[in-house]
Amino acid sequence: MATVTLKGLRAIYRGMCPNCGGDISDQELLTVGVCSRCLPTTVRDSESVYLELVKRGKIGGYAKVLEIEFELKRFSEFFSMLVGSRPWALQEVWAKRVLMGRSFSIVAPTGIGKTLFGLVMALYLARKGKKSYIIVPTSLLVRHLLDKVSAFLEKIHNKDDLTKMPTVIGYYSAMPKKESNETLKRIESQDFSILITTDRFLYNRFNLIRNVKFDFIFVDDVDSFLKSPKNIDKIVLLMGFGPEDIEEALKTEETSASGERIPPSDRWGQSHDRVLVVSGATLRGKRTKRIKIFRRLFGFEPGFSPEFVRNISNLYLKSKGNVKEEVVELIRRHGPGCLVFVPQVKGVEYAKSIALSLREAGINTFVYERMDPKMLEKFVNGEYAVLAGVASNRSPLARGLDLPETIRYIVFAGVPRREIRVGISEYSPQKILTLLRALSPFFEDKFLKEATPIISALSKIVPVS
Repeated sequence: MATVTLKGLRAIYRGMCPNCGGDISDQELLTVGVCSRCLPTTVRDSESVYLELVKRGKIGGYAKVLEIEFELKRFSEFFSMLVGSRPWALQEVWAKRVLMGRSFSIVAPTGIGKTLFGLVMALYLARKGKKSYIIVPTSLLVRHLLDKVSAFLEKIHNKDDLTKMPTVIGYYSAMPKKESNETLKRIESQDFSILITTDRFLYNRFNLIRNVKFDFIFVDDVDSFLKSPKNIDKIVLLMGFGPEDIEEALKTEETSASGERIPPSDRWGQSHDRVLVVSGATLRGKRTKRIKIFRRLFGFEPGFSPEFVRNISNLYLKSKGNVKEEVVELIRRHGPGCLVFVPQVKGVEYAKSIALSLREAGINTFVYERMDPKMLEKFVNGEYAVLAGVASNRSPLARGLDLPETIRYIVFAGVPRREIRVGISEYSPQKILTLLRALSPFFEDKFLKEATPIISALSKIVPVS
């Protein structure tokens, strides 16, 4: 074992030297990065450590470690050039995993920088001649990312000496027919470095991209993506696996659930030099067998949301009677850059009535009903002070808009909620099941004992998609 100074020593890690695989102390890990057998002198700079190891003829596994560190440094510099600030520590952790060729899931709240990370990483890999595919839940987000990447490409053009710029194309609904046809032809001929589409494109036009070798696939808002089991199968195929791998993974899942152990295939855990990153704010989709394919084939499974600290204040006001007037007064006081959400049960007509009140007060407001390519552009340049819509997890306004320089605050005109109307005359088992599941955590023991067998029975007769 290597000789180390005992003063301040807290731990010796057996077989954990990243260079030779021998024992290493915590001090050596913190100060040098390799054990004293590999390098008896103290060298703090990682590049100097590498050169000294080469000089002594003792370079080993540390070369790979430094290669990743240098690559991460280059990525961080590239990120800073595009964004104007260094990546957060979390984003650097994600980047290191991608650069090491590991697939994984990102579970973090809106505003942490998941989508921005995916976009910058795709551009970084494109400079190395690699192809990426970014999947988002809505056409609005496709447009938004295309606008953002356009600004990034301009910065790359001004500061980079590349002879060939990354080629980025996107496909979304409401594209003009001529542009749509041209884009589909380019996708079919693989004339792109980065492809950005919705998950509906993956579902409807999978044959166009089935044979494309994507080096990096980034699924943004995987909660929406996972609602279709077929999407999971298609992603597995894009990652280089075959239908037989899916069937074998499902069979193994069924067998392991019964307690019998089946050794995994040699191909599992490998992604054929391809990286899959799935991102979401909660990742609270149903824990189906198909979701568990992620763990069987890629070594991870979408999980639940940890808590993060964000610089956001959550406040509420008790209405004195006229919500519309109070919303107008709030926006007058706090200025432009606002999103207004109305309860789902009141619908878009209520959003329109609030927008009318705001316009009458001189506050230009746009109500989101369907895809409008110019909406975000007008919001960013100040033509719209407010965007209004329905408080739904399906609303594009609530799904990952990356506009921190524009969106300053959000006003909920009423408590965001779903209302389930249940009556004997309706006799809707699905509504009753939904209601019982939502209320059962609040039942007293007596009622819970009565509700549990009812929930179990209804679960067997109500189709769950």
